[in-house]
Amino acid sequence: MKYAPEIEVKVFQAVKELGEATQEEITAFLKKHLEIELDSSHLRRYLRRWKAKKVFAFNYIKDQEVIKLADIPPWYASGIMALVTGSTNETMQLEMEKLNDRLKTQGRIVQPRSVWGDFKTFEVIFETIDPILGGRLDMETTDGNGSLQFPRNSGMPFVPMNWLKGWLRSNAGLVDLPQAVCYHTAWSNGEFLEIPTFEHKTLTSRRGGVISYEAIPKKTQFKAILRFPFRGCKITSEKQLKEWLKLLEVAPLRGLGANPFAFGGRVKLVEIKEIA
Repeated sequence: MKYAPEIEVKVFQAVKELGEATQEEITAFLKKHLEIELDSSHLRRYLRRWKAKKVFAFNYIKDQEVIKLADIPPWYASGIMALVTGSTNETMQLEMEKLNDRLKTQGRIVQPRSVWGDFKTFEVIFETIDPILGGRLDMETTDGNGSLQFPRNSGMPFVPMNWLKGWLRSNAGLVDLPQAVCYHTAWSNGEFLEIPTFEHKTLTSRRGGVISYEAIPKKTQFKAILRFPFRGCKITSEKQLKEWLKLLEVAPLRGLGANPFAFGGRVKLVEIKEIA
């Protein structure tokens, strides 16, 4: 069987999940939970590779050999586990080599470091495809009627950064990204290129009243600053980031703004450029 970094990483995952296990138990775990079938000799090969790197420790309990993780720093285990999904064999091998080199040079007692990195900053311009509803309470009556305003800062409307962060997090599943990526992604507030002319949309509230929403109309452009990590997830280039944002133009899992399922809340990418 040809060596495959993906299998080597899965063997690490199996031992980490089991804590301490015989070779037979590791074989069974790989087959049942990770859908990998390895014969004894090939599994032994991967186990010895990890042992040679001093990542696995081999012990004996009642004359039976058991394998467990050696005394490795948390950042190393986190780094290997981050490769379990969303990486190609080539990427896995490269990232493992980096982690192994760091383990050799920095030693085993070091300050933990996140696997997230390679941050780049972009100025992004979007254009609304659907009306974007405001969600800040302006007035509410006891009969369920009310009105909601679009957010403002010193009287100027803007797109709050938490809207953009939540919008990206909600749509991570479109490209099988972990939502954790959004804890390492930063947005500025969105600024409109021109002061928009508001529309008003009405919807029925749960109590049967009428809620009036102040809304940004279609074809309104705004810009924001995005800081994104290209290490730590499967999106590793500006091209892939653009492709993800383009997906949100057609059928996002969730749109932007308050109550986005009412009118769609879709926006399209107009421009993205890296800035210092």
